[in-house]
Amino acid sequence: MPTLYKYLPPDRSAYLDDELLRFTQPSALNDPFECIPVIPLVDPGPFLDGVIDRNRAYIMAKYGTSRKGARTAKKAILLAKAELRRTYKRDPQYLPNLFLKRYLFHTNNTLGIFSLSRRWNSTLMWSHYCAAHSGFLRGIQF
Repeated sequence: MPTLYKYLPPDRSAYLDDELLRFTQPSALNDPFECIPVIPLVDPGPFLDGVIDRNRAYIMAKYGTSRKGARTAKKAILLAKAELRRTYKRDPQYLPNLFLKRYLFHTNNTLGIFSLSRRWNSTLMWSHYCAAHSGFLRGIQF
């Protein structure tokens, strides 16, 4: 069975009593760029089409499934796409920033990362995660 290691600072000594370990939200990781996607957006058209396709059921439910509701939904979609294109032309960073903001909100509310290491003797890990070698290490067998 392989052993993986969790580096802990001295202020986490409560672990010795409760044995609780944290699944960390991406925004609380030490590296601010960890879990951040690259969002290259040259032409927003295909991207917007994909967003609309993935949310078509929600859009239709909002406007109703009648013929009139479907027409109204189609008009609303066309207007929203046109407005987003105009906004994108004025400010090319608008859409990437909007999507990044929503991505971060979603991941920080739904994702936790359980960080472990294969190495127990990493000087970098001891200095960084164990408060300059004053913390402790927990080995976990899987």
